[in-house]
Amino acid sequence: MVQNRHSYRCNLKIVGIMDFSNIDEGHIDGEPELHYFYNREERIKNAPPIVQEYYNGGLRPVRGFKILFVNKTNRLMFFMILFFVGFIWLYTGLNKTRSYTKINNVSFEVQAFLYEEEIFVSVKIKNRNSSALDKPMKILAEVSAVNNDNQTVNKEILQTVFNDGENNLRTKFTDYDIIKIDVELDVNGEKNLISTDVKR
Repeated sequence: MVQNRHSYRCNLKIVGIMDFSNIDEGHIDGEPELHYFYNREERIKNAPPIVQEYYNGGLRPVRGFKILFVNKTNRLMFFMILFFVGFIWLYTGLNKTRSYTKINNVSFEVQAFLYEEEIFVSVKIKNRNSSALDKPMKILAEVSAVNNDNQTVNKEILQTVFNDGENNLRTKFTDYDIIKIDVELDVNGEKNLISTDVKR
């Protein structure tokens, strides 16, 4: 019994170290051995174009700015984005509240801010020229407070005579959802409009 177990273990060891590389396989006895030839061009010549492009090194991912022009859809999306950005820029530029103007080298700037439920408005007048004006400026400023429904809820008229240096016209309004201040200037008969949003 012990001898049989020992011979079984020896047989396993012999099978485990056998070399199968020289065993003739893959064909019927008496017939020639089969040879397999691989030709990639022959194999993929009937494949779809996308497969052929892949095997020829194509279909690499496009990176950077070029991806916007890869196909018609991307190009269309790119030009649509440009159109909308241009439209928004133009619309914003045309409707932007202009808080500053200049008349005869004298600058006018309006500022408005909220403090403790009151809107404080200041119209700053400054001579940009080093010399005094030839004649004094009679300045009339009609200040209008506009709410979020684009309705004027309050109005006040400020006036001064300006000759040189810097001056400020100031007023305040109780806040009734005021979002914008419009100032219509009348400077020696020349009219101009400046506006500003209320800083909160």
